[in-house]
Amino acid sequence: MDSVKHNAQFVDAHRADFIQRVTVPMPLADRLLCEGMLHKEDYAYISAGQTRQEKMRRLIDALDPKGDRVKCFFYTLVQENEPELLKDLVYSSSTKRKRPLSPSTSERQAKRRHKYEEDDEEEKEEEEEEEEEEEDDYDDDGDDYQDNAEEESDEYGEEDEEDEEEEEDDYDEDGDDYQDNAEEENDEYGEEDEEDEEEDEEEDDYSE
Repeated sequence: MDSVKHNAQFVDAHRADFIQRVTVPMPLADRLLCEGMLHKEDYAYISAGQTRQEKMRRLIDALDPKGDRVKCFFYTLVQENEPELLKDLVYSSSTKRKRPLSPSTSERQAKRRHKYEEDDEEEKEEEEEEEEEEEDDYDDDGDDYQDNAEEESDEYGEEDEEDEEEEEDDYDEDGDDYQDNAEEENDEYGEEDEEDEEEDEEEDDYSE
């Protein structure tokens, strides 16, 4: 990567640091204006800032549309005007990239990762328990439904048996009544026959 692009990316990465820590923003704006890298309108807008941070924020905002070359020149100006600040930013960037994790930091991260894993396991166990409870409830409902169906079937069966018994009793009673009536009719017919025979005998006697 060439130095222009690298320095431009450095300015973008440390935007907040420049806004807060650059002590004299207007000399930087003066040089940019003289080099034709800053418009007069932008310069006037920057100088109208009420605080140092506000001036620096407006200056950084004016650099965004200018491209990498202007940002690289701004990097050089900071290096010339506030070298200690730039050294500190460069050092902090290099240590962030290269500094190994301390044992305590590694241990904290391991504990945090272990905690997350435990939380995930607990959530999975809770989900499995909920699924088992739902399955048990479903099975219980199915058993209750089957029991109710069997009870209803037994009730209907008992009712059918009772109806059949009642029908049989009624049929037997009707049969007995029919038999009694037949016997009574036979008795009546028998008596009538005897009477007819007696009358015939009387007529025969009279004829003689």
